[in-house]
Amino acid sequence: MPHFFVNPENINNNIFSMQGQQSHYLFNVRRFKQNEEIMLFDGKGNSYKAKIDSINKNKISGHILSSSYKMPNFILNLYTCIPKGDRFEWLIEKCAEIGVFKIIQIHTKRSIITNISKNKLERYKKISISTSSQCGRNDIMQIEEPVNFKKACISATKDKNFITILPWEKESSNTLKSLISKSKFNSANILNRS
Repeated sequence: MPHFFVNPENINNNIFSMQGQQSHYLFNVRRFKQNEEIMLFDGKGNSYKAKIDSINKNKISGHILSSSYKMPNFILNLYTCIPKGDRFEWLIEKCAEIGVFKIIQIHTKRSIITNISKNKLERYKKISISTSSQCGRNDIMQIEEPVNFKKACISATKDKNFITILPWEKESSNTLKSLISKSKFNSANILNRS
């Protein structure tokens, strides 16, 4: 059963509510009805089985039947340059599907795109939420604003609980899987400059 994002602020005393585009989508497109059960997630690791008490195109409300909590055992952050066109949207979807915790956009001397508008960043966040909903994640992959490569390196190496990996195209013996399995860390930062 697919699950749908509900802002944690809209869950109080085991009562949930949703408005705007989500209520329109669930009412008109998915055709949910009163007394139907629905799966929800809050993006912070909580998943809820709920029952709809009231639904129309403007608002949905209901009560929580049960809840569970699950966050990833391994935290993987990807520092990556911003590709041209809509390839970054594709990258967001794929990273969210495989469980990447956070994407940090970086720019280098050769980067064509160095800034992202607020509207575009909001669009990227919506794609991350939508992908979490489709693939069953209880959390939402974070997407951070662009930083330069030097700041990205400092940030990636600051946390001593993470192994930091800078891939090199000519590496032939060490794979990502082997590096992570040999390490004592349960978190990794991958810096991708290309």
